[in-house]
Amino acid sequence: MKLFYYQDPHGNFGDDVNAWLWNRFIPEAFQDENDGVTFSGIGTIIGPRMHDEGRWIVFGSGIGYGPPPPSFGGADWRIPCVRGPLTTRMLGLPESAAVVDPAVLIGTLPEYAPLPDSEREGVLFMPHHEALSTGAWRAAAERAGLGFVDPRDDSKQTIERLRRAKLVVADAMHAAIVADCLRTPWVAVSTSSETSTFKWLDWSQSLGMGYAPQRLPASTAQEGLRSATLHLYGKRFTTEPTPDAAVRHLTRDLASKRHPWSYRRRATGHALYRRVLKKGLAAKPLDGWRADADARSLDRAAEALRRAALGAGQLSEDKILGSKTAQLRDLLLKVGKEGWRS
Repeated sequence: MKLFYYQDPHGNFGDDVNAWLWNRFIPEAFQDENDGVTFSGIGTIIGPRMHDEGRWIVFGSGIGYGPPPPSFGGADWRIPCVRGPLTTRMLGLPESAAVVDPAVLIGTLPEYAPLPDSEREGVLFMPHHEALSTGAWRAAAERAGLGFVDPRDDSKQTIERLRRAKLVVADAMHAAIVADCLRTPWVAVSTSSETSTFKWLDWSQSLGMGYAPQRLPASTAQEGLRSATLHLYGKRFTTEPTPDAAVRHLTRDLASKRHPWSYRRRATGHALYRRVLKKGLAAKPLDGWRADADARSLDRAAEALRRAALGAGQLSEDKILGSKTAQLRDLLLKVGKEGWRS
């Protein structure tokens, strides 16, 4: 089989785990990449980037950014499981297909066994990878006294850091997912309206948890501008944190993206942001104002992180996590044994 997942050229924690995790469980399944079978794993990758050629196995993936290909669910598709109950609702799959995000399998690896509290220390913060483009979150975390985890860092080293922490403040969803399976308490935060409520609820609901993120203020003036203009180019994914609201929001978003004018509208909006608004804010006459605004923004962001770090954090119930993880592992071993026939 050939592995399908999103590969950010700069790296992104949750996606990068795909590169090595599956070979820890079913290495034999990936020995022949030319057998015409594609395996879709961790990530919000059920969408238009999936081609209609060959056969597919969808294992724990989720929907969230675009409509699936026309052939999805047809004779050439096997769907042992998806990430959660919101994905099954969107795709019309049976409820039994909703298991959990496959990253929970990390917690079954012996080198990542959960540690006792006596061997843990510190609070970590991991932002969404998109927050790094205009934000100053490393500086905000340092000012707040939190350890900073760059989502572009080596995934195995990141897992070890999450494993040894007492608490994880998570803007990146897979920071929470992996922390949870390592039994490290986590607090959900959101750095912008680009945070996908649908994705978070899809996972959290699969483990019987809610999702109520603490909104963090922009850490720079540019980040504030970007967050305020995300709607111009179809990047606003935050809505009321309830399953029904999240499904309605994604349904409308996918419907709009099916229209032929959708791409042009989003491209025009993004060009307006990049060429006019962003460039205007960076203009030299605004240097003094921008420096003052950045300093105030950094202070507010650091204070918000400090408050978030005071939370007790949350964890899924041991019994639910254990049951879902065992179910996922059994399904994966079946795929390894039977391949596409599973």
